[in-house]
This record gives sequence, C-alpha cells and structure tokens, in this order.
Amino acid sequence: MKTVKRKTFYRGLLLFFGGMLGALPVVFSPFSLSVFVVLSPFCYYLLKKMREGCRLLALYLSCLIYFQGYFMLAFSFFTSMYPLDFAGLSKIASLAVVLVAMVLLPFALSSIFSLMGVALGLFARFVPRGIPLLHALALASLWTVFSYVQNLGWFGVPFAPISLALTPHPVLIQSASLFGHYFLIFLIVLCNSLLAEAVFYLRRCQDKGALLSLCLILGILLGQFSFGALRLSLTPSREEVKIAVLQGNVSSMEADISQSENMLFRFASQARKAANADDGIDLMLWAEAAYLGTMEDAAYVQAYLGALAKETGTIQVVGSYGLHPDSQGEERFYNSLFVFYPDGSMSQEVYDKRRPVPFGEYLPWTSFFKAVIPPLAEINMLSRDIQAGETPSLFSLPFGKAGGLICFDSLYPALSRESAREGAEIFLLATNDSWFDGSFAKDVHFAHAIMRSVECGRATARAGNTGISGFIDAYGRTKARTLPDIQAHLIDTLPLSNTQTVYTRIGDCFVLLALLYSLSLPLCFFLTSKYKNKRRKPQKKGTLV
Repeated sequence: MKTVKRKTFYRGLLLFFGGMLGALPVVFSPFSLSVFVVLSPFCYYLLKKMREGCRLLALYLSCLIYFQGYFMLAFSFFTSMYPLDFAGLSKIASLAVVLVAMVLLPFALSSIFSLMGVALGLFARFVPRGIPLLHALALASLWTVFSYVQNLGWFGVPFAPISLALTPHPVLIQSASLFGHYFLIFLIVLCNSLLAEAVFYLRRCQDKGALLSLCLILGILLGQFSFGALRLSLTPSREEVKIAVLQGNVSSMEADISQSENMLFRFASQARKAANADDGIDLMLWAEAAYLGTMEDAAYVQAYLGALAKETGTIQVVGSYGLHPDSQGEERFYNSLFVFYPDGSMSQEVYDKRRPVPFGEYLPWTSFFKAVIPPLAEINMLSRDIQAGETPSLFSLPFGKAGGLICFDSLYPALSRESAREGAEIFLLATNDSWFDGSFAKDVHFAHAIMRSVECGRATARAGNTGISGFIDAYGRTKARTLPDIQAHLIDTLPLSNTQTVYTRIGDCFVLLALLYSLSLPLCFFLTSKYKNKRRKPQKKGTLV
C-alpha cells in the first residue's frame, strides 16, 4: 500500500513539473521552438492511459495536476506585484492575495481545462484502440477546444496559450490568418502527439508506423514554414501612416490621482520631443490611463490636450477614464481612449475597453468575495467598477479608420476580429503593464498583440505606460520596440489595410470542426457497432451449418 502511494505521489510530482516544463516555451522565448516536443511526455502519458481504458476520474486528476503546474508558472508574475502597498494592504494580506492569485486562478483554469481528460476517456471508449492516429487527432482537437473555452466567463483568462511560443518566429505563425491562433495550438499538440505515437510504435518494433508519424510531423512543419514564407514574400505595398508611441514610465503601483498632472506632463514631454524629431507624424498614441482622472469632468485637461495637439500639429489619442451614457442612456464609468485633433477639438468618438480586468477594474461575485476573501476584494484601486464597452467604436481619422484596444482586450481574438470586420485599417493598442515590472509577463502580453495582428492582417501601434511600446506590422513582425521602465518615444510608419483575412471572415470555425470531430467520430463508431450487432442473427440449436 505504501509503495502504491509513493508511486502515485511521484507520478503526480512528475505531472506537475511536466506542466511547468510545458509552459516554459511560452514564458521564456529562448525555449520557444521546444514547444514542438516539450508536450510529448504528457501526450504519451494520456495516449497510454487511453489505450489502457483508464478511469475517467484518474484522467481528470492527471490533467488537473499537469495544468496546475502549467498555469502556476504562467501566472508566477504575480510575485512581482508583492507587496500590494498601492492597494493599502499589509504585507501579510498582500502575501495572501498573491498566493490566492498564483494558486486559485490556475486551479480555476485547470479544473475546467482538465475536463479534456474526461472527454479523451469517453472518446477512447468508443473509438477502437487499433487506430491510434485517431486518438492523437482527438487529443489535439480537444486541447484546442478547451483552449477556446478559456475565453468564456470573467474567470477565463487566456494569458499564456501554447501558441504564443511561436510569436518570435513570424514565418511559423502566418497560418493564424487562416484559422486563428487555435489552429496553431492544434498543430503544436498534434506534433507532440505524433511524436508520442512514434515512441509507441518503436516500443512495439513497428518501424513503419514510427516513420509515418515522424513524416507527418515533418509535413506539418514544412507546410507551416512554406505557407509562412510564401505569405511574407507576397507583402503588398500599402498606404502608410506615421505614428509615435509615447512611454511616460509612471508605475501604477506608485501613481494615484494626485499624480495625474505629473503623468500628463511626462507624456506631453515625450509628445513634444517626438514632434521636434519628426514634423511628419500623423498620430501620437498615449498609454492606457495616461491621465488618471475622468476626462469629461476635467475641462482644463481637455483644453491642455487640445492645445498640445495644435502645438504639435498631430492627432493625440489619449488613454483616460470616461463617464458617459451606455446604450440604455445610463451614465457609466469606463476605461477609454479619447482623440484630440490638430485644430484643438476633442472627437465625439470614444473607445471603451471591452474586457475590464477582474479584481483590478471591477469585482465579480461581489458578495461572495467580500465575505470569503476580503483582501482580494480590496485590490481594485478605483472607487467604482469599470463598465465593459459594448462596441468596437472605431475612430474615423483623416488617413482611415482605426480600431482601439486597451490592455486586456488584446488577449481575446474576438475583439480585434470584430474591429477588423467593422472596417478598422489599423489597431491602436494602449496598455499599462507596470503591474508586470521585473517579470516575463510584459513580453507575453506583447506577444498577444503580435498574434492579433497576424489573425486580422492589421498593423498594431502599442503604447505601454512603462513599456513595452512598439510597432508590429500586419504579418506579426516587430518593426521596433522600446526597453521597459524608461521614458521614451518611438516613431515609425505602419501600413493601412482593409482586406479581410480568412480568419476575420470565418472566425473560430476551426474550433467548431475540432469539436465536431471529437463528438462525431465516437458517435459513428457507436452507431456502427450497434448496427453490426443487430445484423448478427443468433444461431438456433440443432441447425446444420
């Protein structure tokens, strides 16, 4: 009995650290290409359990331990936020909040993601074990489906999908323009599953099967590379716009409403420096919440920004808070982007953040968290909850239409896709990543912007309060980026585009195909077996054959 318990403990430990190893290519770019092999031990384990007819609960728990390790490494950047002095919490309360964020958030995500193990077990019940490649396809399909599920609900935080590991290599992510980054997830997991299948074949001395699996992996990689190289080589010439991104470098852990003017002047200083460096700039993009007050209530700030736009002769897109009516006519509080024109006027077009950050900008399940985890309910620095924006709200600018995105928005493909479908020719992304200072999370968040650009075929200008600010073309190539934690500005040209990628047109249809495969194939085998059983007539006693 002790031996069994010891084996179970070591198996769980290996699964947990295996999950951490699986997240490594996402959080540390030097290991990015290892994503095609680093999941294979876990894939081998799951496929082996499927062949053995493992209990559904055992599969679920195995996945739960693995993904807990994966998400705990992905969200380990929470340690950089300690202590939470900006929220007025003591060191003990801060430690409790950080541990809750690092443990409970991954647990919430992995408990849902681990239903994949149950689905795999059910798939194996009906699909014959003699056709192993079907199981590998099922594993890749279900991994894709449950990656999509991470987008749903306030607790759905798809911060570190496995596809982000490929963003340092633009040639390998171009197929996201066809079926989104979920297609990349499918291909990555399929390569790892096929590698696990090759090991199965080799252990049974079936060299042909192993060779077939390896050839399929090679075919996937060559197909990815070839399509990417072709798409990058056919880059059309397009009208370009010159943009400056401004980085004021004021950490939100130190800033409060009393420092609003100081932040404003820091960004204005960078705006003037950019204008002096280049008088041909069409637009300047400020970071999220560059002014901490409510724009509609600050006439003097509006006048100041209008005068700055007139002085520099450049459109100013400024992140601030807004207080304006929603679609029902009720006045709401928003995290917004405002536009000031070179004639000194402020545009009536305002973009409102569509995915506010839970606990940071609003408190979900208010009664529950205030009663159960009071410190978690106190993190929100704002006096009221941020309301989610309802529409893409494009900016109609002299050179074309621009789609706004603010911080958390860039994690969700549907939002940028919606903006592109509405006619956005370029993305203006304002963010505040000062919460991530000293961690890998800044690079991971920047990688999301790269993926959104490829999916929609739109260039992105990104301004971060403490960085990373930069420019990404419509093919996911980083044209320029700032160092974090410095005052800086960058100036570059980005192409406009009004063409629709396949992904922009069809959305997440590939996820639906993956789901249909996972459901329909077991159903087909089940119905076929029932039909065969009906056709078998029982032999009567005494009948000569």
